[in-house]
Amino acid sequence: MLTLDGRTSTYSIAPVFRGPADPTRDSPVVGRPAELFLGNGGWSCRLDVLSREARLDRVLAALQREEGATDPAVRSPMPGTVVSVPVSDGDTVAAGQLLVSVEAMKMEHQLVAPLDGTVHLTARPGDLVKADQVLATIHPRAGDEGADTDAFNGEGA
Repeated sequence: MLTLDGRTSTYSIAPVFRGPADPTRDSPVVGRPAELFLGNGGWSCRLDVLSREARLDRVLAALQREEGATDPAVRSPMPGTVVSVPVSDGDTVAAGQLLVSVEAMKMEHQLVAPLDGTVHLTARPGDLVKADQVLATIHPRAGDEGADTDAFNGEGA
């Protein structure tokens, strides 16, 4: 039974076990269910019961996807003034190379290239910029094309 905002609902849970019906020497314990079905009033929802290893695999896979996703846009972290742009539009840059410096409240923020490629600048020294404004975009090198940006754009495998 679940009460939410003064409304009470009754739910049923049905476990589904996988493997041998009877315990054996190779599988001495029937163990916990592989999945559960949660139901109420004619609808049901399947819930996977994950082992510790399966949960860890999912967490690590999510982290790996996040690490592979690179935003090719370089954005201003806060409103400020562009104080220097040590690269030119169309230059080839390496990941980590300084692209733009933005000053805000007497603090200078140095923005670097997130990946290797060709830079397209949209800011010049003296420009006033807003928070999250795109100041430069990196176009990946021909051999790297799609390696990092497809994951960010939701494309690829």
